[in-house]
Amino acid sequence: MDEVPSLILTKGVFIAEGSGGNHRYVFNNGIYKYECRIEAMGKADNGELRVYKGEKEILVKAAKLIRNGKEKVNSDTGELDASNFIIGKNSVGKFKVMDAMPFSNVSDPYEVRKVTGTRMEEGSENNYTNYILSEQHVDLLIKTELALVILSDKFKTVKGIGVNSTIEEFIKQYPDYYIWYSYVSDTYVIQTKELECHFVLNDKDFIGKLNITSDQVLLKKSEFKKNAKIIKVRMF
Repeated sequence: MDEVPSLILTKGVFIAEGSGGNHRYVFNNGIYKYECRIEAMGKADNGELRVYKGEKEILVKAAKLIRNGKEKVNSDTGELDASNFIIGKNSVGKFKVMDAMPFSNVSDPYEVRKVTGTRMEEGSENNYTNYILSEQHVDLLIKTELALVILSDKFKTVKGIGVNSTIEEFIKQYPDYYIWYSYVSDTYVIQTKELECHFVLNDKDFIGKLNITSDQVLLKKSEFKKNAKIIKVRMF
């Protein structure tokens, strides 16, 4: 791969397709739209490029995913693929709450940092170890001993919901939703029974009046601004 590319596109939109890791990236460039489809369940180089001019498809071509001049290779040694960015029922790809960190090291542009320290718990000092997954110095996910905290919109459920999704988008995909507030953690959460995680809403989007009668107070959608957003996802 010593050739100079004739076109470089950035700021693509990631779209997950199903639960097997298949996905696509969509890039817009004027009247042209470029769709890169990756079949994660097939071979590592099983990709396809589709180009549209307006609504008309003008090109379909087999493609290979290249990372830092090398073809992408899926493995358990630190190469992240699309399956690691899918929010599941009680996991995020290979990241699981009570399990060890699945990667001690990852390939560029990702990085894993190990952070250790001490904290006071019930009057005693205890050691802790956190792992932080980042991309180009931007934190994406934090794994503590008891939780996963998703900070980036790179992670999505199979229905396309994650950080920066709106409350309306969540409700459309998960009509069994419920919203609650906890004064213990001072957080507003929207949740579904399909997934064992908390989608934390921006507290500045709450326009209702709290009537705290218990640790967890149920709220209504009407008590939030239109397009209130999810700012992080927590899994315990």
